[in-house]
Amino acid sequence: MADVNREVYPERTVNEVVGLAREWVEKNYLGTKGFVGAHLVGSINHTPGEALFPLYRDVDIAIVLEGIDYQEIREVSHQGYILECILSGAGRYDGAKKILAEPGMACNLEVDSVLVDPTGKLEKLHREVALDYNKRSFVRLRVEQAEKDAKENLEKMTGAANALEFVFYLGNFIMHCTAMTTLAHLEPPTHRRGLLNLKPMLLADGQEALYERYLQMFGSARLDAAAARLFVEEAAGAFDRALEIKKSPVPYEWKLDPCIRPYLVEGSLEMIEEGGHREAIFWIALFFMISNGVIQQDGNAEEKVNYLAQTGGFLQALGLGSAEELAQRSKECSLFLEDLQAYNRELIASSARLR
Repeated sequence: MADVNREVYPERTVNEVVGLAREWVEKNYLGTKGFVGAHLVGSINHTPGEALFPLYRDVDIAIVLEGIDYQEIREVSHQGYILECILSGAGRYDGAKKILAEPGMACNLEVDSVLVDPTGKLEKLHREVALDYNKRSFVRLRVEQAEKDAKENLEKMTGAANALEFVFYLGNFIMHCTAMTTLAHLEPPTHRRGLLNLKPMLLADGQEALYERYLQMFGSARLDAAAARLFVEEAAGAFDRALEIKKSPVPYEWKLDPCIRPYLVEGSLEMIEEGGHREAIFWIALFFMISNGVIQQDGNAEEKVNYLAQTGGFLQALGLGSAEELAQRSKECSLFLEDLQAYNRELIASSARLR
């Protein structure tokens, strides 16, 4: 699919992609009942406007709507790009102070991310959030929320019914731990490249050992590039089969869409080619878990056994091949979280970037 996109659609700059996203939102939502506005989410907000935006990356857009109290994610394809549309209730945007305390929201409205704003509400929030974004009290609140999320997933790891469930919660734990330290550095957290982006922050602070522990907790510290490339192939194969047979819901199922496949494959290879093969395993694991979850629910008896064995090999590579290893990893993650909390609190207290 990625090759076809390159033949049909040109790769555009960030500024051009932002224009495409605005065009799509205006066509599909402007003037509709309950539409408050829309803004960009994620790494595109922090990428230079003249830089090329690869076709395999998705464009995250928050669609703010009155009359809903839930969040729903939909993937659509537009002009060769993947638009990940996050339908969010307007209640989440009820004042700058509320947004400033949210790890996943403050960084997106601190910058000029507004796409469509018929009422002016989002622009007003952007100005207010930008004014107080680097206040120590709000940074502390955002980090504490990420800590809370990490603790919740750590608790779920200890009660996981099986290894697949354990890795799902372990991935969430690592994601929130990565967000904690990224936020403490006053940088925007992200998902796919979260560990890779965190690395220079910790190394610049003389915390190479702490960074290595992130990789040790996930289990990828000793994996090489060849292993990472093999796991990309296996995850892509499981992804393809899951697409064919899916009937039942699974966590993160919005990422199980044909247009997302290049993001899995090329998004992983991008990191591997940069020397981030250990960090890429985190992204690869997400698709392993989603795809095998579908196969175990909706596949035939033979493929359930085959794909479970394949995923079992992946888990063994992460050092998670037995109940004893799962229990030991939970203990190690608990100690890691305590050390990480201490580091982040000291960082927040002493950082000259905060006021």
